[in-house]
Amino acid sequence: MTSASYIRPSRWAPWLLAATILALSVLWVFGPTIHHGWAPVDDELNFLENPHYRGFSSENLRWMWTTRLAGHYIPLSWMTLAADFERSGMNPRGYHATNVALHLGNALLFFALAARLLRGSRPWPRALGAFVAAAFFAVHPLRVESVAWITERRDLLCGFFVLLSVLAYLAAIEAGGRRSRRSLFGVVSLLAFVAALLAKGIAVALPCALVALDAWLGRIDFDFGGDGRAWFARTRAVWIEKIPYFALAVGFAASTFWAISPVMVERAELGLQHRLLAAGFGLWFYLEKTLVPWAIPFEIPWTHRLSVANDPAIALRGLGFLALWGVGWGLRRRVPALVGALAVYTAFVLPVSGLFQAGPQLAAHRYTYLATLPLGLIFGLLTARGGAWTRSRGRRAAFGAIALVVVTSVAVVGLAQAARAQVDLWRDDLTFSRAAAAGAPDAWAPIARLARAHLGRAEPRAALDVLRAGQVRLPAAIYLRYLEALVLATSPDPQVRDGDAAFELARGLVAETRGQDPAALLALAAAIAEQGDLAAAHRGLASAKALAFAGRKANLLPLLEEVERRLRARGRLRFEAVDWRELLFRSSRL
Repeated sequence: MTSASYIRPSRWAPWLLAATILALSVLWVFGPTIHHGWAPVDDELNFLENPHYRGFSSENLRWMWTTRLAGHYIPLSWMTLAADFERSGMNPRGYHATNVALHLGNALLFFALAARLLRGSRPWPRALGAFVAAAFFAVHPLRVESVAWITERRDLLCGFFVLLSVLAYLAAIEAGGRRSRRSLFGVVSLLAFVAALLAKGIAVALPCALVALDAWLGRIDFDFGGDGRAWFARTRAVWIEKIPYFALAVGFAASTFWAISPVMVERAELGLQHRLLAAGFGLWFYLEKTLVPWAIPFEIPWTHRLSVANDPAIALRGLGFLALWGVGWGLRRRVPALVGALAVYTAFVLPVSGLFQAGPQLAAHRYTYLATLPLGLIFGLLTARGGAWTRSRGRRAAFGAIALVVVTSVAVVGLAQAARAQVDLWRDDLTFSRAAAAGAPDAWAPIARLARAHLGRAEPRAALDVLRAGQVRLPAAIYLRYLEALVLATSPDPQVRDGDAAFELARGLVAETRGQDPAALLALAAAIAEQGDLAAAHRGLASAKALAFAGRKANLLPLLEEVERRLRARGRLRFEAVDWRELLFRSSRL
C-alpha cells in the first residue's frame, strides 16, 4: 500500500505547531460569534417560534425524526440543538459556542486528513502543506455564514461526520490484509456516513469524493485505454466496496427530495433554462470567490427569471465552468488531482445549486462548506511540493523555505482578516440587515429586513426612509408597501402615524391584489382602525382570516388572530418595538 506514512513521535513538533496555529486562527476568527444573538433570518422560525427542539421529550424526539421544517430532514442536527437547549436554554451563546467547537473540530480533522494524503519524507513540508489546506478551508470568508448562523448547524455537523467517514475509510485501506481491522474501520466509515446524512442531505455526494480519493491514492484510474471491460476488471474491487455508500446515498437522496418538496420552487414557475443558468452561475461563482476571495457579496438572491437573452454574463459563467472541466479532463493523466478536485467540488455544489431551486437565493456562502475541501487539498499539495523543492536546492533552501513560509502566512492572515470582518457583520440584526441590503440592492427582502430591524429598535422614521427608498428602486415590490402602510397605521409615535396616508396606500394594495391577499387586508384594517371605524376594521380582519384559513398565506393566521384580539381589547392598534421583534416577524413571510 502506497498511502501516507504515519508520523513518527520524534517528528511531532512541526505537526503540533501547525495544529496549534490552526486552532488559534479559527478561534480568533470565529470566537466573537459566541457573543452574537439570533440571526434575523430563519433563526426566528427555527428557534424562537419553534418549541419542538427544546429538550428530549418523546414528543420532541418524534418531531425531530419526522419533521421537514423549512425543507430539511436533519434529525441529528436537531438533536444537537436540543442538547444546546438543555445546557443554555434560549441564550444563543451556547448554540454559537457549539458551532465554533464543531468548526474547530472540522478544521483539525481536515488537517489530519491532509497530513495523511500529502506524501513525502520530510515532516515540515508536509506539515506546512496540511496547515495550508486546513487553513484555506477553515478561515476562508465563505465559511462565516455556516459558523455564525445557528440555523446552519447542519453544515458543521454534516462536515464533522463526513471527515470522520473519510478518515475511517483511509484507515480501512491502510489496514491492508488485516481483515478485522479493515472491517472495523469500514463499519465506522459507513456509520459516520449515515450520521452525516442525518445531519444534512448534502452528504449524498460523499461516494463521489471517495472515488476521487481512490484516484488520488492510485487505487483507481480513468485511463480506459479503449477497453472499458479491462478497466472495470482491474478496478472491480474498488467499485464493489462503494456499493453500500452509493446505496445509502440513493436512499437518503429520496428522503431529501421528500423534505424539500413543500418549499421547492415549482419547475413550471422558473423553467429549465433558469435552473441550468442558475446552476452554472453557482458553480462558477463559488469557485471564483473561493480562489479570489474579495468583493464577496453578502447575499445573492435571485430577483427575476434567468434567460440567455437577458443574462448573457451568467450564461458565460456557466460556459466558463464547462470549459474548465474540459481542460481538467484533458489533463487527467498528467494532473489527476485537478480533475479529482473539480469532480468533488461539482458533486457537492450541484445538489444545492439552482438546478433544484428551493428558496430565494441564487447562491449562498454556506453551500461551499464541503465543496471547498478538495480545493484546499490542491493548495496544500502545491505548498508541500514547494517545500520539498526548497530542500533540494542547497544554499538556496533556507531562502526558499523562508519565502514559502512568508507567502503562506500572508495568504492565511489575509483570509483570516477577511473572514473576521465578515463575522462582524453578523453581530446584530441591524448590522446584518444593512450588509444584506447593501449587497443586494435589487432585492426587496433585505430592504424589508432592514426596515424591520429599525422598527425593532423603535426607529419608525428610519424604517420609513428605508422602505420609501426601496420603493423608488423597486416600485413593484408590494411587500415594502405592506410594511409602510402598517407603520403609518400603527406607530406609537404620533408624528409618524398617519391614518389617512395608510388608508390610501392600503386601499391601493387591496385593489392591486383584488382583495385576495390577507396581508393587504391586514394593512387596510389597521388603517381603518386608526381612522376610527372599528366595525369596518373587524370586517376586514375577518376577511383576511378567512383567506388565511383557506390557505392563502396561512402562516399569517396567528398574527391576524392576535391583531383581532388587541383591537377588541384596546380599540386601536399600536405596534411597539417589541411587537416588531417578537410578533410581526411573521410578516417577513407575507
